[in-house]
Amino acid sequence: MAFCYSARVNRWVVVLALAGCYGPTVQFGLPCSDDGSCPVDQTCDLTLNPPLCVAMLGDGGLGPDGHDAPQACSAGCDGDTPVCDPDTQSCRGCIADSECPSDVCHELIGECVAEGKAIYVAPNGTDGNCTRNAPCGRFNTANQQRTAMRNTIKVASGVYMDRLELRIQNGSSSLVISGPDRTWTGPQLTPNIGAHRIIDQNLTVVIEGVSMIDASQDGLESLGSVTLSHVRVSRSGESGVVGRGLMTRILDSRIEGSMTNGVVITNGTVSIERTVIAGNRGGGLVIESGAAYSVINTIIASNGTSTSSNGGVRIAGVAPAGALAVFRFNTVAGNLRTLGTANGLDCGRPVVVESTIVANPVALVQMEMSTMCSARTSLFATTAPAGGGNLMGDPMFVSATDFHVLPGSPAVNAAPAAGAPLLDVDGEPRSGADLPDIGADEVP
Repeated sequence: MAFCYSARVNRWVVVLALAGCYGPTVQFGLPCSDDGSCPVDQTCDLTLNPPLCVAMLGDGGLGPDGHDAPQACSAGCDGDTPVCDPDTQSCRGCIADSECPSDVCHELIGECVAEGKAIYVAPNGTDGNCTRNAPCGRFNTANQQRTAMRNTIKVASGVYMDRLELRIQNGSSSLVISGPDRTWTGPQLTPNIGAHRIIDQNLTVVIEGVSMIDASQDGLESLGSVTLSHVRVSRSGESGVVGRGLMTRILDSRIEGSMTNGVVITNGTVSIERTVIAGNRGGGLVIESGAAYSVINTIIASNGTSTSSNGGVRIAGVAPAGALAVFRFNTVAGNLRTLGTANGLDCGRPVVVESTIVANPVALVQMEMSTMCSARTSLFATTAPAGGGNLMGDPMFVSATDFHVLPGSPAVNAAPAAGAPLLDVDGEPRSGADLPDIGADEVP
């Protein structure tokens, strides 16, 4: 069973799948799924940006019809692959607003949004109909204009002082909040007071390409289903992200500097990939009893203090039978917690840690990992659990604040190929001919 995102209706759906989330019509040139999967008889070409599904490696020039790219581009690129890439001459999804006629790209799925379906907001706008030529100046004014057919808010670069209160309205049960590109350096949402909140349980929200900074409470609290893609949540007065809904998905993002925890999941399922959770004073990642999880290619580092109740990761209580439980190819390092507890990984239920670097400072009465955690093919800076192909040694990080590994690290080429993601925390390919590296980072 997999949670899949439908580009057509902006909703999460649950499907039975073995290799990615695709519609019934097989096309070439579609983006690979998050784990690098493609439809049957296709493969993911990581040399393309973004990676695309092709008939065979070396055919990066295939367009959506499966023919050579020059023919596809000359015939025009549209639909799911609206952009003719100037380097590869192949049709691909958009990765920035500037690539779309409407100046609106839904970067997560690579789809240009029609101008009539977009709501435009800019810091120097005036509150009106929020059109491309006359954008609104306030985010909340733009949000009030959502309908079932007009539910993408294009956010121009700049600072917005609005506090988001997102709910179902005007028949719109889904919403995309989209910055200019696949970075978080442009739009900055900074509420004067309180927390950004997704209020309705049946609301599905995608937030991409923005920063959410200096909330006086939680950076984002969601009772609905939410996806954060290329989002920075920083300096929250309480926790960075709190997920209470069916699905919380965090991709290619950074959750940092919160006064309490970085990410707290109290319900549903959380999926975290290629993300950094760092420098949060109360702890890094907390998954409460009853919640399911998948954490892959993520750095969880420098969280907690010597007096905090949480360190790097705490997975508590129990989960429903058959619930998702994946923790692999992560780096858990430099986290602290009150004495007498596990400061790296604290498991209140059985958790299998796979191909992960665990390197946290320990005192005589501390340990890096609690007894209900088990590990295999992982690297420990202190005592490694017996068996399972675990290693002990210095991970050789770049620095005390940079948790990428250097060439010569015992993590290099030390993980099994089976189950390894195709990309690392930076979105760079894992080794092709060699075995993958343990941890979130792959040495080039």
